[in-house]
Amino acid sequence: MKKIAPLVVALVLSSPFAYAGTMTYVAPVVEGANVEIVLPNYGFSELASEGRFLLDGMGLDAFCSEVTQGSVFPSEYTRTQWNDGSLAFQLTGRLFNLYYSTYKFDSVGTAAMQSVLWEILEDTNSLNLASGVFSLGAATDTRVTALANTMLSNVRRASNSSTYNFFNLRSAASQDLLQVVSTTVPNPGTALLLGLGLLPFLGKRFKEKL
Repeated sequence: MKKIAPLVVALVLSSPFAYAGTMTYVAPVVEGANVEIVLPNYGFSELASEGRFLLDGMGLDAFCSEVTQGSVFPSEYTRTQWNDGSLAFQLTGRLFNLYYSTYKFDSVGTAAMQSVLWEILEDTNSLNLASGVFSLGAATDTRVTALANTMLSNVRRASNSSTYNFFNLRSAASQDLLQVVSTTVPNPGTALLLGLGLLPFLGKRFKEKL
């Protein structure tokens, strides 16, 4: 029993947890393309793309996940992992699995991904960028509209994916954000904890060889 204790402790410490801190905006990951957002009561235009932020000095990239709230930084945020198995979660996983690595540094591609993400989160059961609770207006860059419609069509037909972890960044004073983290690269903190948990086994094996 003593042999497995360090590893068990490491796994417990590396489980998802809530983290609160002050968020500041740094810059867009790539300069966005124009999107006209149409909602039931009002509409507006902006350059939509993935943003780069600092959460108490921890660098992260994130998309907007709340259309109706303005962006005011710095602001207090709470970060928790999103993994509820909902339809919105599944569709978001498909979207990023299909397109994130390809369009991360493309202005039209990230604007299209942001548009589809808004559609998924705001109008999950409709999934139509031309009408409904959320839609794209005529002032949207035509390249964004075309690509976003293609993305949404493919997302609806795709299989579920676990290529990425998603973290909700919630704030009462500013728009909520969605951080995306690849599951193919171990979290440095998790890797360190697991490594520390295995040290007793490595030390014992080394002594046996001596």
